[in-house]
Amino acid sequence: MSITDADVLRRHAAGPLRCHDFMSELPAGDTHDVIHRGGQVVAVVVPIEEYQQLRQAMHEQQVNEEFDAARAGYLARREAGAIRYVSHEEAGRRLGMPTR
Repeated sequence: MSITDADVLRRHAAGPLRCHDFMSELPAGDTHDVIHRGGQVVAVVVPIEEYQQLRQAMHEQQVNEEFDAARAGYLARREAGAIRYVSHEEAGRRLGMPTR
């Protein structure tokens, strides 16, 4: 799932975002600018190219997780003997498609 500007605005309007993991400071040597609120780092400013790379990496991770879940489901069905193969003609007949 990707986050759009509308999602951010909707979440902001709904109230403060609650997080369980807080970053108290950036790693040593990090050169990114930060935004502080109440003495805590609340945001990190990154170049747009880096942001786009992070979003792409998150999307690829989601796709990989979905693939892994689908593959695990397939392997479980195959192991249980729930997968059967039929010919093209048989599949068409079962689906009520006209024969050639």
